[in-house]
Amino acid sequence: MGAVIDYLKASGDYRTAKTLQQHRTTALRTTLGPEHPGTLIDRASLAYCTGESGDLGEARDLFAELVPLIERVFGPQHPNTLIARSNLAYFTGRAGDAARARDLFTKLVPLMERASGPQHPLTFIARSNLAMWTGDAGDLAGARDLFAELVPLMDQTWGPEHPLTLIVRLAQRAEETGDAAVARDLYTELVPVRERLYGPEHPLTLIARSDLAQWTGKAGQAAAARDLYAPLLPLMERVLGPEHSDTLTAGSNLAYWTERWEGRP
Repeated sequence: MGAVIDYLKASGDYRTAKTLQQHRTTALRTTLGPEHPGTLIDRASLAYCTGESGDLGEARDLFAELVPLIERVFGPQHPNTLIARSNLAYFTGRAGDAARARDLFTKLVPLMERASGPQHPLTFIARSNLAMWTGDAGDLAGARDLFAELVPLMDQTWGPEHPLTLIVRLAQRAEETGDAAVARDLYTELVPVRERLYGPEHPLTLIARSDLAQWTGKAGQAAAARDLYAPLLPLMERVLGPEHSDTLTAGSNLAYWTERWEGRP
C-alpha cells in the first residue's frame, strides 16, 4: 500500500492518498503502537495528505502534535524531524499565520544548514519558504534580501534552468514589485514550468493557474480573468475536491471577476 500512496501523492491525488493513508496509519497504530518510528512516519504522511487535501488547519495541528514525538524518537537533526518541522511551518503559513510561519522557518534554516549542508535541496526549500513567508508577513525588503542571497546559490548548484530555480527566481521577482501586471506576467511564465515539472492537472499547476487568473484580473482584465477561471474551476473541483480551500477561493474569484466584467457592484 505504501508504494500506491507514494504514487498518488506524486501525481497529486491527495484525497485518495489520504483515505489509504488513514487505513494504513490505523493499522500501524494497532500493530506497532502510536509512537513506533514506522507509525510516526505514516502519521506525518497522513498529516501532509490532510493539508494538501485542503484541511490546512488540521494539518498544522497534526504536525504540531507530531514534531515533538518525531524529535524525541529520531533526534533533533534527523531528516524526518527537519521535514516534519518544515511541514509544520508551511501549513502554519497556509492556514493564515504568515508571521508564525516566518518565525518557524527562521529557526529551522540554521538547523537544515547544519544537518544537511547549505546547498542541500531541503535547505534551499526551507530558505525559499523563509523568504516567501517573510514577504507575506509584510517585510518585503527582508524577503527581497533573502531571495537575493538564495538565487545565486541555486543557480550555482542546480543551474539557472532547473525548474525549482526558475520557480524561486520568479518568486524573487514577484517580491520586487507590487505591480499586478508584472505579477501576471510572472505567473504566465510560471504556469508552463509547473506543467512541465508536475503535469497539467497536478494541484501545484492548478494553483499557479488560479494565481495567474487572479493577477490578470487585478491587472485590469476582468474578462480575461473570468475566462481563465471558467475552465479551471471544474478541474479544481475534480482534482482537489469541491470543498478544498483552493477550489472555494477559485469559485469565489470567478464570481467576483464575472460581476466586475458585467459591471455589477
